[in-house]
Amino acid sequence: MLILISPAKTLDYQSPLATARYTQPELLEYSQELIGVARRLSAPQIGKLMSISDKLADLNATRFHDWHPDFTPQNARQAILAFKGDVYTGLQAESLSEDDFDFAQRHLRMLSGLYGVLRPLDLMQPYRLEMGIKLENSRGKDLYQFWGEVITDKLNQALKAQGDDIVINLASDEYFRSVKTKQLQGRIIKPVFLDEKNGQFKVISFYAKKARGLMSRYIIENRLTQPEQLTVSTAKAISSTPKPPLRKMRWSLNVTNANPLPGRPRGDRDGRFSDGASHDPGRGHDRGHHDDHGDVHHVRASGYRASRNDGPTIRGRANDRRPSSYRNCRDRQFAV
Repeated sequence: MLILISPAKTLDYQSPLATARYTQPELLEYSQELIGVARRLSAPQIGKLMSISDKLADLNATRFHDWHPDFTPQNARQAILAFKGDVYTGLQAESLSEDDFDFAQRHLRMLSGLYGVLRPLDLMQPYRLEMGIKLENSRGKDLYQFWGEVITDKLNQALKAQGDDIVINLASDEYFRSVKTKQLQGRIIKPVFLDEKNGQFKVISFYAKKARGLMSRYIIENRLTQPEQLTVSTAKAISSTPKPPLRKMRWSLNVTNANPLPGRPRGDRDGRFSDGASHDPGRGHDRGHHDDHGDVHHVRASGYRASRNDGPTIRGRANDRRPSSYRNCRDRQFAV
């Protein structure tokens, strides 16, 4: 399985390193080109482009001008240890073991506006360049056009190297848009995390981001390689933390056949979670359907509530003829 996560705006270049090992980013020639474009911008232009304060604009103008591709442990840091946003709070990479880093290096990728794709131990110098900003460049009006199929090609190489076709999409929509799903040689599983607020379950950004990090860590620590193993992973990870971030939570796995193997139908690429019907505090059910055109199955869940003290609960159904590894993780609702 290949896990995809987003980068973070918050960076840490001061804390002690959990490992001395490092690798070099694989797409630095593209990064250099973007740095050349960014260096032509003044600090006020950067501030307007990124909608940030004058202080942050000055900082990032300096970063662009100081950036150079001779990355060493003295002027750069491993990406998984440099990022410190909500996802990385859940991931807690600073406490991973050397064996964990080995597994993560093969099975985790961070999407990046500047670096394209980063492996956990790839060195990176500090930057801020979100994928969604409209930075005109030689290839188009924004970073999506700049990266084109480059990111997807790298992900396909990683999938081929590990010998399977499962992509766990824990990245934000902004960053996953950089992946060309028609060219991706894999099946996409997108976990969706919902928290209860005012009697309804919805995506709450802070909690969802932290849950993505918790799920990533659980996969890494437990060396999960099969999709059916995901059915209880996040429930266990969250319920076993000293202070679970979500008191009442649901999550679902949406499976998309992005680029099917020969003989498999192609599904709708949407793969979104559908939260529907009325909410009954004491009852709940899952309603899934099989798309006549392919492999995306939407979860329509209503009413189920569970306190974190109840322990992990799994509810769901499987009504297709795919291998058990897919049947066991589609159209399911998980409550903690």
